[in-house]
Amino acid sequence: MARSQAYGRCRLMTPSQLLGFARPASTPRSAAITIVDFSAFRQQLESECTHGSAIAPELFQAAIALVSDTETFAGGDVAYPIHEALNWHVTRFGYQARETLYAALFLNEDGSTWQAKLSQPRADAKGKAQKYETPVGNGAKAYLPPVPPDIRQRLAERYGIYVPLDGDFWTWFEQHPEIPLTVTEGGKKGLAGFSQGFVTIALYGCNGGYRTKDVLGQPIAPTLIPDLARFAVSGRPIILAFDEDDTEKTRRQVTIAQARFGSLLAAKGCDVAIARWHSQQGKGLDDLIVNAGATAWEAAAANALPFNQWQILQRLERQLTVPINLRVNLGDLAQLDPAQLPSEGMIALCSPKGTGKTKLIAALLAHQERVLSLTHRIALGRNLCTRTGLYYRGDLDKLKGQYIHASGYTLRIGSCVDGLLSLDPNQFAGGDLVLDEAVQLVRHLLTSSTCARDGKRPALLARFRALVKNAKRVLLADADLDNATLHYLQSLRGDNAPVFLVKNDFEPAPYACRLLAAPDRTAITGALLGEIAQLPPGKVLFVATDSKATSKALHRLITQQQPKKRVLLLNSETTGGECEREFLQTPDTVLERGDYDLILCSPSVATGVSIECRGVIAAVYGIFTGVSATDADMSQSLSRVREPVERVVWCAKTGSNYAKVSLSVNPLEVRSHLQSQTTATIQLLRSSLKEDILAGVDAIDWRSDPHLGLYCQLAAAQNYSMRCLREALLTRLRFEGNTLTIEDRGSDPALRALLAQTRAELQLLEAEALVTTETLTYTEVVALEQKESLSPEEHLAIAKWHLLDFYDLETLTVDDCLWDSNGRRRGELLGLEALLFPTVAFDRTARALEKQATWNQGFCPWDIAHAPLRRWLLVEIGIDKLLARLRDGWQWCRYDLKPYADRARALAAQVKVALHFTIRESMSDTQVIHQLLSQLGIKLTMCWSRSFVGYEGQKLRTYTLDTEHWGKLSAVLERREAKRQRLQAKLVEGDVVGSPVVFELVKDVGDPPEDVVAWLLPAVLADVQNLVLQAGDDPEVLASLRRAIPEYVLRHLGVIG
Repeated sequence: MARSQAYGRCRLMTPSQLLGFARPASTPRSAAITIVDFSAFRQQLESECTHGSAIAPELFQAAIALVSDTETFAGGDVAYPIHEALNWHVTRFGYQARETLYAALFLNEDGSTWQAKLSQPRADAKGKAQKYETPVGNGAKAYLPPVPPDIRQRLAERYGIYVPLDGDFWTWFEQHPEIPLTVTEGGKKGLAGFSQGFVTIALYGCNGGYRTKDVLGQPIAPTLIPDLARFAVSGRPIILAFDEDDTEKTRRQVTIAQARFGSLLAAKGCDVAIARWHSQQGKGLDDLIVNAGATAWEAAAANALPFNQWQILQRLERQLTVPINLRVNLGDLAQLDPAQLPSEGMIALCSPKGTGKTKLIAALLAHQERVLSLTHRIALGRNLCTRTGLYYRGDLDKLKGQYIHASGYTLRIGSCVDGLLSLDPNQFAGGDLVLDEAVQLVRHLLTSSTCARDGKRPALLARFRALVKNAKRVLLADADLDNATLHYLQSLRGDNAPVFLVKNDFEPAPYACRLLAAPDRTAITGALLGEIAQLPPGKVLFVATDSKATSKALHRLITQQQPKKRVLLLNSETTGGECEREFLQTPDTVLERGDYDLILCSPSVATGVSIECRGVIAAVYGIFTGVSATDADMSQSLSRVREPVERVVWCAKTGSNYAKVSLSVNPLEVRSHLQSQTTATIQLLRSSLKEDILAGVDAIDWRSDPHLGLYCQLAAAQNYSMRCLREALLTRLRFEGNTLTIEDRGSDPALRALLAQTRAELQLLEAEALVTTETLTYTEVVALEQKESLSPEEHLAIAKWHLLDFYDLETLTVDDCLWDSNGRRRGELLGLEALLFPTVAFDRTARALEKQATWNQGFCPWDIAHAPLRRWLLVEIGIDKLLARLRDGWQWCRYDLKPYADRARALAAQVKVALHFTIRESMSDTQVIHQLLSQLGIKLTMCWSRSFVGYEGQKLRTYTLDTEHWGKLSAVLERREAKRQRLQAKLVEGDVVGSPVVFELVKDVGDPPEDVVAWLLPAVLADVQNLVLQAGDDPEVLASLRRAIPEYVLRHLGVIG
């Protein structure tokens, strides 16, 4: 009798003990065995499967065979179904007695056994009962059961497709990638899914869908098993429905397995999703159906999270795993008794937005004499000082190192971290240090351009470390508090004391959010204009954006379309105004007074403003283009209004604000990229740098420096957000408990044209304003740039000075401003200048290193300019030689660029890291080289030709250099080179008398010496610059200046290379 026929019969087989069977010696039998007869075993299994796992009876009959350990046929033939099915070795002679043993065999469609469940389970080496047996040597296999006609009919009804009622089901399914596939763990769960009309494949476990070792046991890259690979084709929807376990360890293992498995499926082009349900409803898919009904599983499948969103959710759920010391559920943390908190050490408050964190902090600080509150935004700092009874540093006078106000001296001060160098850590030793919005604060300190100005970031970080270390108590608060920030601050404090974490589980009232899924922002702009037109009296719209340019364009468009509406624009250029400052400090008062119809904000108001008044805000709009903010920043800006009014949001699918050192989403890879770039840059510069600087760079602790470690984590997180910005925001808003509705919208061509016209008009108006604004001197610019807040007119005047200085112009025209394209042209010119003038690239980086060295606090490698490395890459590719040919009038077609493109592809890894350009396999030679040229601002002209030499008759695109545009570029570069030569000549001529002052780098610990600080004061630097300019060509005056002024000061100003 054939094996498949024998297994299909449910009848009593001859009972036996172990006679004739040899099991593996490493798997002892369980000592405690309950002997049952075959009929009882059959009833037990049938009930367990049909009732306990919701398996359809007809599928149970087709896919599960019940057998005993031996079967004797007429003529004396004996079969051993269990041993044959499990590939156990059979011996004819052995023990004289046998025990009763039965099994349920889970059969594949081809009749082979996938898994077996024994009536008397064996025990493993630890004595734990082994519920299921797998055929010896089977390896990782998927369960592909036979599918009877009734089940096929259910599939046809669910998917609305014809399903043949007989024949090879799995071959047919392989040919229909439009039909979704569910993957689970465990045979009964797989059959339960099938019973509900879902094509379901079961694995032995959550790791069973892929292999990490070859047949010889050697490690290999994770690879899908063949049983699954045949179905994992592009476009196939695949739902992973693994167990919802209770234990944290098991959940973590399942999460890791799903992440790896899902990534492999996604790489094949499958549309992967993760089904989730509450573990209280049941551990597995079958338990869910039995306990909560088939509709519960259908809902879980319908609401399965797309794989990208699931990955984002995992990051959010795991962002804070530090042990919790005090868990509360309070709508207002001010209700918390301060006596429950320690009087010293680090206290972290993780509480949702708008739950009174600031009120609690105010209560804790009420009677403290020494308090320093640090923030990353001026507006946030002033607002926090007002609410906590502190004095903002920028509003105080200073006398002999002491801060004074109208009533006398004070050490209850708030400050932006950019101004840390004006604070003496010793004055605040033993006091309270407050870090509100702690996550964004440390991110600003480590990544913002303002903290890098004049190379001062190492000094700021050293001062910050001293303040954290010397404070008696550190109070930090953030709704999005994470492990990385806490571990960073712990390492700075250095006392190995644990953080006292207060976790508030209160869930604020969720808001309804309509997310407009549209290709551009015209859809939401149209919705906003429509709502403004119908806005009831006394109501206000709040609009958050992630771009100053977007906020300005919207402001102009709205004031044109609705001239009677009163709009308050808040961005970095306007927040110094009186009206804007009043709103930032007392928003509720301004809103209730009814001064405005619309509040329009850039990222300057992403944090620090809490709008708590009720019945005034009609709706909140969020327009996010992805040029600056992450999904966390966007969520913060949408939460400035505490009332749960409707949010209407548009977000770009991906962002553009990637970290400057790497595009990787892995912190370790970011660190590796940063280290390799720094090492290569220093190697190129080594002969130009002083030994002390080289020693300082070589001493960078790449493995354990806390600043470096957190920077790499922040950069990786930022890159991750940019890659899937819209999904990241959507997932975060849902994670925070809000209700989202996604509306598919198209683009509005008419509104797109209107927005383009508005942007053009705005650029023209800004250009005209730049031309007509006051022209400042260098001294005036330096003085203004030291101010914490500037008026719009001061911003404009500084921008004008930088334009004149960069382009070396005496006067500014509207065309000059428009051609600059808001600084984009300057960035391109700097890259081109570095390529054509090698010493410029070297000097620029050397000068940046010397600026950092001046502060005597080590180096921040992420602030080191890598212009020499970028230039080296372009030269290796041959772009310099190609550019020389272009300047000589060379005309080329696609065939001529192969040598250059081949070299670029050979250096693809370095190009991706250093030039932020990924060379894909699908890109043509022309695309590769033209992309590299465009980074340098080089434009080309194209024409069709059938007479190109060597390729006559072929219709080819031919290219030449755009000579008009090149003329403008080269004119600027020539002026800048002439300016450098003039300045260098003055100093060289002044070198005939005396010897130069030698720059010596002092110890790499402690604060900068007083004389160094004095030379770097803004007023002193301005005076030095004026003296150099006034010296003109007089060699004696220049010589005296050279003797009197330290070389590092002249380098700091860029006067010498």
